[in-house]
Amino acid sequence: MSEQTVAGRAAAPTQDSACCQVSSPSPPAPLPRGEGSEASPVPRGTPTPFVVALLNRYIAANQTLLDVGCGPGLYRKTTPARFIGIDYTDAPYYPDWPRDVDVVAEGSMLPLRSGCVDLVMSKSAFFQFPQPDEALRDFFRVLRPGGRILLFDYNRRTQRHLERGENSRRPCWTQWQLRDRVRAAGFTQVELLLPMSRQLPAALRLPFLIAQELFGSWAIVTGIRPK
Repeated sequence: MSEQTVAGRAAAPTQDSACCQVSSPSPPAPLPRGEGSEASPVPRGTPTPFVVALLNRYIAANQTLLDVGCGPGLYRKTTPARFIGIDYTDAPYYPDWPRDVDVVAEGSMLPLRSGCVDLVMSKSAFFQFPQPDEALRDFFRVLRPGGRILLFDYNRRTQRHLERGENSRRPCWTQWQLRDRVRAAGFTQVELLLPMSRQLPAALRLPFLIAQELFGSWAIVTGIRPK
């Protein structure tokens, strides 16, 4: 990672964890049913197949991928792009479960120059950010014009389940509410995606999105920084 990309690091580079502005260094949320597909969970430490497919759909070898809330850095080697992993800490989750972080920072204060990355992603982390709208604005700032945001977040159903299990408050947004926040940050061509490697045409997704909200786990939103 060049000095031109990282502006004034606030912490030493590490291997992978994410700029998640999480309030405490807790391990990632338990994998919900349907983490890897609509029916089958993915073991800890394994990249989720539909996430890998969507990343490779939107990123190329000569581009830069920023993973905010990268944790163990599962997506570092899943695309041909240059990878930067940011997390709020590089401390391991457990002694046998390290993080893999390049830069320690919070999601709303990314120590990167403006317009330096092509795709900003965050998986299973954004709902934990204390300042999600500020983070979206900083995602917008570091993206090049024409760059893409790709959020793989948990929906209201999953967050409410986590609230009960962790005894902590979550924003509990629906897919549509998260989509509206992304639009409000200035992104265009904002759309909801399904947890599938091959997406249905947008005009056919609505019934599946409704089923996802009622019975599934995900709120997946993508959008473009206008040129």
